[in-house]
Amino acid sequence: MSLAPPDEAVAADVASLKAWLVELEAQLRGRAGLPLSRWYYGATFRVYARVGPAFAHLAKRPVVCLANIEAEQPGRGVMRAILAMLEGSKELAAEHVVVQNVHNLRLAEFLAAEGFHRWELFDGDSPSFSRALPKLQHQARMPLSGSSSGDYRGL
Repeated sequence: MSLAPPDEAVAADVASLKAWLVELEAQLRGRAGLPLSRWYYGATFRVYARVGPAFAHLAKRPVVCLANIEAEQPGRGVMRAILAMLEGSKELAAEHVVVQNVHNLRLAEFLAAEGFHRWELFDGDSPSFSRALPKLQHQARMPLSGSSSGDYRGL
């Protein structure tokens, strides 16, 4: 599948998203292992993001979960740029990326081609996709404080 490389506006928004995610992760410290969710609004896309320990099938490892991704102009390379940023970030503690409740067939096909594992939280749900961030193989991870014993089922 061929997607356009991100343009300057998308690249600027993704850089802003990275700084925003780093700040969101910083807010997690001392929160007893609960994830933290917020909306990010950029000029070229908006996304509901969750950071922290979540998802039982990922052993509650630190994740960045992206949901309700809305691009102003789909096909401008938003998702490809976000993934490249997550994979290359030394500042983020996330070990996995999750793209939750994918309704767009083109995005689902892209994620599958990028090596994401498809799953459904509940039967009949829109599919979600996850994969470990490859950067784990190259750097020590900074753990988030707190632990979690509950199953938040996607919270």
